[in-house]
Amino acid sequence: MKVFILLFLFTTASLFSQDKLIWENQGNPTYNSNALISGDESTLAITNSSQKPLTIWNVADGTIKDTIGTFISRNYDINMSGEYFAYVDNQNLLHLRSTSSHSDYLKFQFATNKDIRAIKLLNKGKIPLVALLVLQDEKYSVEVLDLLKQEITQQYQLEKEIYDNIFDKLYTSEFGRFVSVKYNSGVKLIDKDTILQKIALIDTEKETINTKQVTVNPINDIKILNDDNKILIATGSWYNDFENLVVLDMGLNKIEELSGMKANFYMLEYNNKTSEILALSDDTLYTLNPNLEVVKSHKFVSYSTLDFLSQNRFLQLLDYQVRIRDIDSKAIQKTFELYQGDLHRMTITDIAVSKDDKYVFSSSYDGTIKKWDANNGQFIENYISSDKSIRNIEISNDNKYMAYTSQDNYENILTVVDLQSKSVKYKLNLNYTIIDLKISSNSKYIIAGTYQGQVYKFNFDNGIIIDSLDGGDWINTVGISSDNKYIASGNNSGVFKLWDAENNHIIFDKKITDKNGLYSIEFSSNGNDILIGSGDGTMKVFNINDLIVKKQYYSYENSSSWSIFKDAIYAKDGNSIYGGMSQGIKTFKLGNSSGELIKPVNQTFVSFTIECLDYSNNESSFYSGDSRGTVSKWKGDTFTNVETNEGLTDFVIYPNPVQNTLHINCDNHILYTNYKITNLNGQEVKSGSFDKDIKVEDLNTGTYIITLFNNKLSISNKFVKQ
Repeated sequence: MKVFILLFLFTTASLFSQDKLIWENQGNPTYNSNALISGDESTLAITNSSQKPLTIWNVADGTIKDTIGTFISRNYDINMSGEYFAYVDNQNLLHLRSTSSHSDYLKFQFATNKDIRAIKLLNKGKIPLVALLVLQDEKYSVEVLDLLKQEITQQYQLEKEIYDNIFDKLYTSEFGRFVSVKYNSGVKLIDKDTILQKIALIDTEKETINTKQVTVNPINDIKILNDDNKILIATGSWYNDFENLVVLDMGLNKIEELSGMKANFYMLEYNNKTSEILALSDDTLYTLNPNLEVVKSHKFVSYSTLDFLSQNRFLQLLDYQVRIRDIDSKAIQKTFELYQGDLHRMTITDIAVSKDDKYVFSSSYDGTIKKWDANNGQFIENYISSDKSIRNIEISNDNKYMAYTSQDNYENILTVVDLQSKSVKYKLNLNYTIIDLKISSNSKYIIAGTYQGQVYKFNFDNGIIIDSLDGGDWINTVGISSDNKYIASGNNSGVFKLWDAENNHIIFDKKITDKNGLYSIEFSSNGNDILIGSGDGTMKVFNINDLIVKKQYYSYENSSSWSIFKDAIYAKDGNSIYGGMSQGIKTFKLGNSSGELIKPVNQTFVSFTIECLDYSNNESSFYSGDSRGTVSKWKGDTFTNVETNEGLTDFVIYPNPVQNTLHINCDNHILYTNYKITNLNGQEVKSGSFDKDIKVEDLNTGTYIITLFNNKLSISNKFVKQ
């Protein structure tokens, strides 16, 4: 019997029942990778990286003209009228496809050792000439393919130094006579007069190539103005104001420039009618007259903007949708989306259960909050549909209201609605981004953590800010205790803060991890502890009375492997914890260092992360949402009674205060082989292995924290050195 018990201490500490999944609604994720619109803006091609076909759309009526089942990453182009679409498949076969007949017009087979890095249709695509950027035998070249003749008619070898800095993109003039390639030097910037960055310009009519250094800062975009015999170069830097836009003649000589801004110009568009230039920087869209003078500017987030269109519009790419929007108002004029249905198309950002446990709500970057029957998982409705991503949802403790945040590149909104009628209580347009929010149990406050590092306390009734607390950095998570006495935050730098909610007095303010920040906060029902999901691969239990992390639970037993805990929750009885991580949910019985990883059934995309968790209010079950758009319901508190004493909930140290030797009273001390002692500033002052006693006579007088640990669990306590 003694031998059996000794061996059992090293087996799994707790077992989960085999049937844990109650129901699952698998998402239908779509990850658009690029979109390209024809020159006359009649046809749109959208590629994706989610095993779905490439789609070609009629822009006017928003219908799909054609689909191509082959995965295409970058090697494709569409002609001016949208009649032809050219692409290279994974067999190195180039297709010139008619979008009306849904069949190939012409094909060309490349050699297997020829890597086609980019293609562009020339001469508006009417004459089947194709410019190719080719990598073969470790050499780059630009080639011109005549599809009718079925041969390469022109070939231009690029300079050898280009090879390490080439960009897999070709730039062409409107009629395809000129083809350009950019390449940026890896040499560190010297000064404003040292020109390092080059372009190569090919004249396909004269069959010549000219390569020249043209800018100081890296080149971001090239616009060839065939009629005006000019080339516009978008450049710039956050660190200097040397140049932002450079104008070259066709001999690649600089004739004009715009400078004086510490900003990158990423994208250019030229208006043939007015000769005005649209220049997009990091956060501003400039309109320039022909003299390169700024005549108009307004805030404009550059992320996901693909192209500028006629009639003051732009093309925007989202993972699940492509949009045409007005430049000034940002109003959405058209949307193109492959899948529209009951399932989520993108990552689940948050999940919330109604207080009567009848319904579960899930939010997503796809702009919806979906309502499900909590009992059987049946889809009920798109509770909220928005053109903005929805990041957070929270239901008030009285089950009367829902608060949620929505955002895109241009707006950040906090909305509170009546849970039953969906009527808006209030809607706040904010100039900051809320990353996480909680509603106090008495429904008096909303606590919100922001990207800008502030923790705001809103009056729940009217949305007025009552207090602002300094979270120090990008806030990933906030919490408020059930008795409304404490407010907590965790930021991207790993700093955990705890405030007295009544007077805003800071109680605790320290970094508790050096790796990847803190992601979730949940107060225990008894108000003594806080469960923290961490980027260092642990769930940490922080004790409010002692103000220390007393225990840590690891994502993997091998300390060299770890996964971020994106969310962590207590079971209803407070005796178990659940952590959302890569590939599943890690479950622990409190006090036991060994847990179990459970996974959703959905096998779409091998790599996924459990993003959010929520426990039922009146039954033993919990819900999860993951990065594939899947919502699942699980049985909770289903540990068997097969348990060990592994990982005691506490340990005793004496004498305390101590002068010379600290004695450790821990029945399972054999499991904790190492210790470390830190001061109250978190600085390690002593560490090593131990048996039952630790010498501390060399420590200065003061208060310390001792942590016992192995590669799976850690427990901590305080002592005073006299």
